[in-house]
Amino acid sequence: MVEEIPAGTTGAADVRHWDVAPPQEYFDELARVSKNQIIWGGNYFDLPPTRCFVVWDKGIAEKFSMAMCEYAWTSFNANAKLFHYLPQGKKGEERFHPT
Repeated sequence: MVEEIPAGTTGAADVRHWDVAPPQEYFDELARVSKNQIIWGGNYFDLPPTRCFVVWDKGIAEKFSMAMCEYAWTSFNANAKLFHYLPQGKKGEERFHPT
């Protein structure tokens, strides 16, 4: 299970200070009531190994202020997938966050 990180913590472990990780019981119930699962940010949780993870390539330059990609853990028995989508959209388009 992922431990909650208190607000105000600094350093490398501070990556989740803004969010509260669900307890292991949440993931157990999710697996019980669903056939398959896709969990964005799954690399932050204690989940079983998977061969079908999804990487969202945001098409963002390395020097930009947000992550260049996001990771999703899945329960599917398939090959890993790469998803290309610009989160900022094109000029004149409404912004849409696919997760």
